[in-house]
Parts: sequence; C-alpha cells; structure tokens
Amino acid sequence: MSNAAPMFEQVSVEFARRVAERERMNSPARANVCAICGDEVSLEQCKVDEYGVPVHDGCYVKRVLM
Repeated sequence: MSNAAPMFEQVSVEFARRVAERERMNSPARANVCAICGDEVSLEQCKVDEYGVPVHDGCYVKRVLM
C-alpha cells in the first residue's frame, strides 16, 4: 500500500463546467429544463444546443452573443 497522493489532471474551468453541465443535463428528471437558465422549457418550443440538450431560443442567442 502506497502513501502517495493521487494525481489529478488539470483541466480548464470552462471544460470542467461543460462536463458538469452535460452530466447534470443527462438526468431524465431535468429533461424539460433549459440548460442555460434552468427554467422549464416546453418540448414544442425548445431548441437544442451543441450538446443536444434543450434550451430556450432566447437564452441560446444571449449565450452565443456574449
């Protein structure tokens, strides 16, 4: 048994945020929630972002323009 500390790879904050967001959105309980604002989005009116999760079209446009 070794007393060496585990080694972790450093990743950018943006990459970690995207991975966490993707994992959170894979939950079936959150399938009808905008990935950007967290509010409910109807499946008839939602758009899908580059990760395949539902978003409000207004939220997506704001995020892209930032």
